[in-house]
Amino acid sequence: MLCCAVSVIVFSGCSTASNRDSGRTNSETAVNTIGNTGGNIANWGYAALQGDWIYYSDQNDNGKLDKIKTDGSGKIKLSAERTAYLNVVGDWIYFTDFSDQNRLAKIRTDGSEKTVLTDEGAFYLNVIGDWIYYSGSGLTKIKTDGSEKTILSDDRVSIINVVADWIYYCRPSPEGEKFGGAIYKIKTDGSEKTKLCDDAASIINATDDWIYYCYTPATVEKGTTRGFGDFGELYKIRTDGTEKTKLSSDRAAYINVVGDWIYYADDGDNDKLYKIKTDGTEKNRLFDDVATRINVVGDWIYYDHGYFGMYQIKTDGSGRHRVQ
Repeated sequence: MLCCAVSVIVFSGCSTASNRDSGRTNSETAVNTIGNTGGNIANWGYAALQGDWIYYSDQNDNGKLDKIKTDGSGKIKLSAERTAYLNVVGDWIYFTDFSDQNRLAKIRTDGSEKTVLTDEGAFYLNVIGDWIYYSGSGLTKIKTDGSEKTILSDDRVSIINVVADWIYYCRPSPEGEKFGGAIYKIKTDGSEKTKLCDDAASIINATDDWIYYCYTPATVEKGTTRGFGDFGELYKIRTDGTEKTKLSSDRAAYINVVGDWIYYADDGDNDKLYKIKTDGTEKNRLFDDVATRINVVGDWIYYDHGYFGMYQIKTDGSGRHRVQ
């Protein structure tokens, strides 16, 4: 299954123990200073958590923007736009508007004051304080008020994770012959660009110390989609490019690293939902559903079950039901 297909939603809360998460808490009065988790953004960021509210792109309603209490009550429709890459910081939700040429936009958490921030498409949004980092005309950053747009690199970018002062990203080959890209890092000011790994990674999740990724060696015939289903094995590598370690021979896709666990779809087992420890031990199948765009919020995993719609399941494999 194509790892970049638009399908799923998963809500993110307590992700990896990294600086990306230090600006988010789960208390009712919490105000985020950092947007969504890297794991959710790598999975199209269809949901984000702030305080007692989950803000999400309702894939059972054409991606419209909703919010709901973490206890499942009080659902409110915020916007009719088709949304993705949600980041909630303070009183604002930042998102990609698929209804408006994929432009970067923001809207108040009460659904008012929608504001368009860019004229170009913006993907893989990471909101850190007053800055938004995204894939647009290369690797780009812009202030949350739409000012000071800066191109940090002309590289084509397929995934972005921002951790502390570093941006980790995948750079597809210029010829487009490989599905996925080599792993790079660059400072948030655009300096010290460094290639960390030549492996073609279809998805990455970066933490303070490690980058977890799916190694995707398949090539793609130009003008066709051959090879898009050939995902690779699950690896991790230090953020300085050392200690490359194979974690699993599974054909992993849609990985989302949360604490000591990696949640993923096993493409070699019809995209069924699995989890495995970040050291490669304790592999468990959580359910037999096809699961794509895996995101996690609290104790819940939200995922796209294909034509059956959006489902949620506890991280221990219990409580599966369709999201209403």
